[in-house]
Amino acid sequence: MAVSHLSLASSPTSVERQTCVLPIRVALADAHDAMRRSLQLVLAADEAVEVVGEATDLLQLEELVKGGHPDVVVLCLGLPGGSTVREIAMLRERSHETQIVVLSMEPNSAVVNQVLVAGAAGYVLKQHADRDLLPAIWAAARGESYVTPEAASSPVPAFLHSYGQPLRD
Repeated sequence: MAVSHLSLASSPTSVERQTCVLPIRVALADAHDAMRRSLQLVLAADEAVEVVGEATDLLQLEELVKGGHPDVVVLCLGLPGGSTVREIAMLRERSHETQIVVLSMEPNSAVVNQVLVAGAAGYVLKQHADRDLLPAIWAAARGESYVTPEAASSPVPAFLHSYGQPLRD
């Protein structure tokens, strides 16, 4: 089964804005200062998105989520400090309200599947962050999934629902 929700709109419609609590509070987690600055510029294009903090490793991210309660975490897949996939599962377990959008250079279907199974709501290729990050954040804030179109052709397990969480008995 392929990911069914792909919103390519650069800005949300008024109906989409009504379904989200505004502003959408976003935490950025990437080890590279230049990448975080670039992401800040992308997010600054939408006045309804507010960056509430930044982390350069997984430990800082845990503290940021615990103290800042962001609506969405934008998380680089290669963030130092441990397993990013395990961190996604742990963050989702501890903070059910916080959605996670993964940034990666890798369009590999196995990687996409791993992060979605772990609990990520979105997967954006870094080279397309200027086009896909805001739609992914809006989708995550609405409780929907978003995968960069270039990675969306990857099969996604049928047991995932719209939040990217495995269905449980």
